[in-house]
Amino acid sequence: MISEKLLQFVWRYRYFQCQELHTVQGDTVEILHPGSWNQDGQGPDFQEAKIRIGSTLWVGDVEIHLQSSDWYRHQHDQDVHYRKLILHVVYEQDLANDDQLLQRLPCLALKGLVSRSMIRQYETWMRQLQPIACATSFSGPADVPRLIWTGWKERLLAERWEQDKGKRIHEGLRHTRGDWEEVAYRLLVRAFGMHRNAEMFEALAIRTPQRLFARNRHIPHATAALLFGQAGLLQGRFQDDYPCYLQQLYASLRHKYQLQPLNPAGWQWLRTRPANFPTIRLAQLSCLIDQSVHLFSRWLEINTLEALRGLFQVKLPDYWLQHYRFDEPVHHKPGAGNRHQVNAMGKTMADHLILNVVAPLVWWYGKLRMQAHLQEKALDWIHALPAENNQVIRTWKQYHIQPAHAGDSQALYQLYQQYCQPRRCLQCAIGHHLLKSAQTVSREGQ
Repeated sequence: MISEKLLQFVWRYRYFQCQELHTVQGDTVEILHPGSWNQDGQGPDFQEAKIRIGSTLWVGDVEIHLQSSDWYRHQHDQDVHYRKLILHVVYEQDLANDDQLLQRLPCLALKGLVSRSMIRQYETWMRQLQPIACATSFSGPADVPRLIWTGWKERLLAERWEQDKGKRIHEGLRHTRGDWEEVAYRLLVRAFGMHRNAEMFEALAIRTPQRLFARNRHIPHATAALLFGQAGLLQGRFQDDYPCYLQQLYASLRHKYQLQPLNPAGWQWLRTRPANFPTIRLAQLSCLIDQSVHLFSRWLEINTLEALRGLFQVKLPDYWLQHYRFDEPVHHKPGAGNRHQVNAMGKTMADHLILNVVAPLVWWYGKLRMQAHLQEKALDWIHALPAENNQVIRTWKQYHIQPAHAGDSQALYQLYQQYCQPRRCLQCAIGHHLLKSAQTVSREGQ
């Protein structure tokens, strides 16, 4: 038996034999427009359809059911939203011929008119245990026209930036009363936390606004004292001079501005590489803030990716050449390499920040201010960045899908999370193409 979602899809795109259609009452049917698919709202499945039944042209709503009796099962006979219905489309008509519904509402049954290959294909996908359901239906991008792949990936990237990134940006603008610099700062700080400490870094940014750094820029190491202190990492007793100095400086600033530090128990250290320890990332962030004023404005002005990467090249204090955490010196074996390269912000981290913070922000700013050149610049940046390498992308590679750049990997991440995982195959351009192909092959074979 076909699913109701697939039947709606079939009706929307008219993937059934449309010639010489008749209602179960015997009238001819010509579909001029199937209507607008109402996938989220209350009421009929399709609205404002145009259908000629017999010699009369009707404009109104269409409801889709697997069986005619579903009309009563769903209690539509008592719902005022269905009073503009002009056609009841079902897969199978199972009511008695003299039923009241059939006497007053035209009914079109599609059983026998829909490709069995399409139905089997979709059912197989829904039962598929693999993360990407349609992977068994094609061997790689070559099975889908390049134009479809390219257009779909562009749309997926726009979706990701509008839904995920856009939501955070709009919330930030609302909380900061439209302060783009503060929003950029908050998103940047959150990104320094990577996945495991993102929430803590975001909380740190909210408790420690940019203006605190600007007011104390004349004090050496004030930025570091504020960040480490507000992170709750300057509590207790220290032996090394550097954390002792930061602790004393933070105590003064905390009293002056009535600051409240985070609970240090919230930081994640286990299963985290030393280069991603909160202390190292905070040290890098401190240096970045100290050497850069009005970061967001500079992002808007820069044109080349290399110049943008240059903004994130920072030199950490010598203390971090021999430490990952306060009072815990690290002794390196001979030939272990340049310690500064381990603790400095590398190209990979800079690219992570550009991809997840800088480019989306510049793109959104350009969109809201109607400055297309900023949107184009942001897209140029991510098309020049290397593709990401994470578990989702490695999954795609198992099916011979290779992202060419960061824009591709972002699109594939969106596809996996928002379509493949929830099995939204009917809303996916690839799933649509494959189902259409199955329907076409079946029709040719009949």
